[in-house]
Amino acid sequence: ATAFGVVGWKNGKRQILTVRNGLPCDSIHALISDDQGDLWLYAQCGLIEVAEAELQRWWKRPESRLKLRVFDVSDGVQPGRGHFNTSTRTPDGRLWFANGSVLQMIDPNHMAGNTLAPPVHIEAIVADRKSYLPQEGLSLPPLTRDLEIEYTALSFVVPQKALFRYMLEGHDADWQEPGTRRQAFYNNLRPGHYRFRMIACNNDGMWTSTPAVWRFVILPAYYQTLWFKAALWTTAVMLLWLFYLYRLRQISAEIHSRFNVRQRERERIARELHDTLLQGFQGLVLRFQAVLNRIPEDDPLRASVRNALLRADEVLIEGRDRVREIRSEASRDLPNLLGSFGHSQASESTSFQLFLEGTVVALKPLICSEVYRIAREALTNAFRHASASQIEAELIYDRAQFTLRIRDNGTGIDKQTASGGRLGHWGLQGMRERANLSGGKLSIWSRPSAGTEVELVIPGKLAYAESGPSDKVSWWKRVIWRRR
Repeated sequence: ATAFGVVGWKNGKRQILTVRNGLPCDSIHALISDDQGDLWLYAQCGLIEVAEAELQRWWKRPESRLKLRVFDVSDGVQPGRGHFNTSTRTPDGRLWFANGSVLQMIDPNHMAGNTLAPPVHIEAIVADRKSYLPQEGLSLPPLTRDLEIEYTALSFVVPQKALFRYMLEGHDADWQEPGTRRQAFYNNLRPGHYRFRMIACNNDGMWTSTPAVWRFVILPAYYQTLWFKAALWTTAVMLLWLFYLYRLRQISAEIHSRFNVRQRERERIARELHDTLLQGFQGLVLRFQAVLNRIPEDDPLRASVRNALLRADEVLIEGRDRVREIRSEASRDLPNLLGSFGHSQASESTSFQLFLEGTVVALKPLICSEVYRIAREALTNAFRHASASQIEAELIYDRAQFTLRIRDNGTGIDKQTASGGRLGHWGLQGMRERANLSGGKLSIWSRPSAGTEVELVIPGKLAYAESGPSDKVSWWKRVIWRRR
C-alpha cells in the first residue's frame, strides 16, 4: 500500500492499481484479504473492496477499469493514517482497521446488502429559464435553446451514492452517465419528437429495471418547417430554370445573329453571281448564238457549236438554280425535296420510305438548307455503302424540337468510323459540322449487321421560321411515301 496506489508483484512482473483502474483515490494506508480472497484497501477516501475476480482481471489486463465497492464517510468509515500496521484479520473473519484515534471493524461474512432498486422520477423541466411540468407529449416553443431536465431516485439507505444514467432518443447515441448529478442539460435541439429515459442504481449497484420516460416535442419555427424548405427548393429550381431560359435566349439570339449574317452574305453572293457571272455568261451565250447563226447549215462546225451552246444553257440553268437556293425563303418543301431525292436513289433491291409526324412547318432558310444536305449525305451513304434492303427517312415536327432520322437495315458501321469517320473521307465530319452550325445535335447508332440510324435534333426556337407546330395537343399525323 503506497501513497500512489497499490503496487503488486507476480512472477517477477510489477503492476500498479490506481485511479485509472477505478480507485476513488490513490493514497492507500493499509490492505488485507478476507476469507474469500477479496482484497480490502484502507484508503484516504474510505474502505474499498476489490473482489477476487476483479483482481484476477486486473492481473491479466493492467489497464482494466475494475468494479469496486466503496465505503466512505456516509457509511460510517473514518479514514486516517496510523503509526504502525493498521489492518488485521481475526480468526472469526472480521477485518480491523485503525488510525491514530479510531479502531474500526467490518465483518465481510455478515454484510447486509441493499437489494431494493430505487424508483426513479422526473421532477421538472426548465426550457430557456421557464419551468414546465413533465407532462406526456409536452410541446416546447420553437427555437428552444437551453433545456434542463431534473430527475431523482428514491434510495433511503445512502441517497448520496445513487448513480444515474439517461438517454435522449433522437439525440443521444448511447446512455449518458452523469454520476450522482440529478440534472440533464441539452442545448440547441432541433425541432422534432424526443423521448427521455432515465434509470438509477442504489449504493450497492442495484439498477432500476423500468426507466422513467418522458416524451416531448420541440415545435419548428416557420423557416424550419417542411413546407418552407420545399418552397426554398422550389424557388431555387425556378431560379435555375429562369437562368437556363435566359442563357438559352442568349445563345438563341447569338445563333440568330450568326444566321442573319450568313443569310445576308448569301444574298450578297447571290446578287453578285446574278449581276456579274450569270449576266456575263448570258451575254457570252448570246454572242455565240449570233456566231452560230452565221455558220452555214452544212458546215460540221455548226453542230459542235450548237452542242456547246446546249451545254452552256444547262450550266446557266444550274447556276440560276443555285442562286435561287442561296436566296431561298422559309420553305415547306423539305419533305418534297427529301422524298424526291430518296426515290431517285431507290432501286429494285432497295426500297425507300419517308415518314412525317406532326404538322409540317416552314424551317428557316439556312436550317432547311443544312438539314437537307445532312439528310442527302446520310441517304447517299446508306444507298452506296450499307447494302440495305430498306431505307427510311423520318421528319418529326414537334413544338419543342425538330428531328430528322435516317435509318437502314444494312451491314452497319464500326464504332471508330461512326465516331471519327473513315480516313480520307469527310462525309460524317461534314454532317457534324453542319449540325453544330445549326445549333443541333447529331447522333449515330450502329452495330455490325444491325443497321445504322442517324438522328439530328434541333431546338424548335432555332429551327422553325414561325413559332412551331400549331397543334398544341400531340395529335400526330403520319404520311408514308413508299416506293419499292
